[in-house]
Amino acid sequence: MRGKLLPGIRFGSVLALSCVVALAFAQGAGAATASTTFQVDPAHDGIVTFSKPFAPPLKMKWSINLQGTISYPIVSDSFVIVLTTGPVGTRMVAINAATGKITWQKLVDGTGGGAFIASDNGRLFLATAAGPFQAFDAATGHSLWSTQLPDQLYFNFIPVAAYGYVYTGGDESGTDIYQLNEATGALLWRHLLIAGGVSPTLGDGKAYMPIPCNVPAYNGKTGALIWNYAGGCEGGGGAIAPYYRQRLYLTSSNYAPGIILDTSNGKTVGTFPGSAPTFIGSTSYAISGVSLAATNMLTGNLRWSFTPKDTLSFPPIVINGNIYTLSNGGTLYVNAGGNGKLLQSIHVGLAGARQLLQAPSTGLGAGDDLLFVPSGNVLAAFGP
Repeated sequence: MRGKLLPGIRFGSVLALSCVVALAFAQGAGAATASTTFQVDPAHDGIVTFSKPFAPPLKMKWSINLQGTISYPIVSDSFVIVLTTGPVGTRMVAINAATGKITWQKLVDGTGGGAFIASDNGRLFLATAAGPFQAFDAATGHSLWSTQLPDQLYFNFIPVAAYGYVYTGGDESGTDIYQLNEATGALLWRHLLIAGGVSPTLGDGKAYMPIPCNVPAYNGKTGALIWNYAGGCEGGGGAIAPYYRQRLYLTSSNYAPGIILDTSNGKTVGTFPGSAPTFIGSTSYAISGVSLAATNMLTGNLRWSFTPKDTLSFPPIVINGNIYTLSNGGTLYVNAGGNGKLLQSIHVGLAGARQLLQAPSTGLGAGDDLLFVPSGNVLAAFGP
């Protein structure tokens, strides 16, 4: 039956971290100031906090046509980095965040089934369908290391990285979740599962690997299995699962509505409507049908909803208390988190691509006090 754990946990050597890093990992990733993976951070919670004021009215600071469909942006060392797929293939492109000028770019091989990026500590991590898993210097694009992960054929999982570790996945003969050393690429541990997925999630000191109908939770450092949620179903449909305040939000198409797990024990504590949510305090924000819906997480009651003229695209993100979404028609909407009031709408240009659940490849990003919006072939930067 698909969706159950296979027996036999497989470990490589595990490197010790300092007590300071160990404590930091146990406490969680904290508030993100820049996007480092899909939906902002390793928790996929979509929350960005800038130290400077960031609120409408926003202005377009620059835009660039990259001649191909654009991935979710990540930000590292004052560069915004994307993958773009066009007539010449897939390129990894680093753009100066302040000026919008390309700093470096390179062709990426092995992307027949997709390619995904993440960053941490000035390093850029690249997963491609055929492998190998690679690391680059984010500022220069110079190769740091390359590791061919074992036993699987396809490695098109969105990576996440934090506290010296990078996590990714591979599948074909079941699914593996891998933990590697960020600096060297050494494989530290891996677990074999029986079904597919999209990306690991980090939070509450744990690494989660949402797969169809099951969610195992591992000790984020050692890889020891802590609990496994079995959803009582089978089939495909693994999806992004955001973590927020000791809760994991399962957004797979196997769960309608979505299921909320207590990350201390893997027990179900509630449900929620819509796609992958983002959060402010006790309110979650998600695209539900044709609307952006704000839900009180304590009561489950709808606080407000916003329905634009055109269909909303990939999941929303929060920057300093306001909600940012993009429509399929290429319109950026800014809503107040408290009451949903439309604060601003900006037509970016080209159409977005609706990707709410499985295998997301694009989305909004932020960093260096700017919002980055991929829309079709265009990447645009916005700020106050």
